[in-house]
Amino acid sequence: MPLRNGKKYLNDHLCKCKKFYSNKDFDYKCSDCFNYLTKNGIMTGKEFSDKCNDWVKNNTIDETGRLFLLKNKNITDTHLFNLLTYILDETGKYITEKIGLELFKAHRTNLRGHIVGSFVADWWNIKSRDVSDENKWPSYLDCYYGNYSEDMTMWSGHKTIPPRNPRGPKNGMLNNEIANNLDLNQY
Repeated sequence: MPLRNGKKYLNDHLCKCKKFYSNKDFDYKCSDCFNYLTKNGIMTGKEFSDKCNDWVKNNTIDETGRLFLLKNKNITDTHLFNLLTYILDETGKYITEKIGLELFKAHRTNLRGHIVGSFVADWWNIKSRDVSDENKWPSYLDCYYGNYSEDMTMWSGHKTIPPRNPRGPKNGMLNNEIANNLDLNQY
């Protein structure tokens, strides 16, 4: 970079590709030529998004389970919590964001939102902004379970799939509400 007195503050190191400037930390190559992400096991946003979506396909209930849940979406919150917990304990499967939203719309309460939100496998799709009204979640659920309506393809630097597992029945907020407000033995 040239200074006003004519001297250069930093020497320009144009990479061999002639598109970007190189860096000493990258062996005088640009980050694109150095393949920093690949060498360090870090995925790009698109790769990360694709792998997370594959994880969701393998870790959510099948079509029969989806249809069963949707037919029984009007059950009580206690029954829904017990049913989703049983499904997770027996199969290790969660629900998708779309199924979760349908279950929430059947009974729009804070408790139902926390029950459903904690079992959503693709929690990054829980959005309250920049989506159509039929796909919109309440903002408190987007904040608590989603990722503030951010686009997942913009996330890079993650090494784990998914970035965090859904909370499931271990959700502290949900367990406190159920323990304090519902009698689990009444049914």
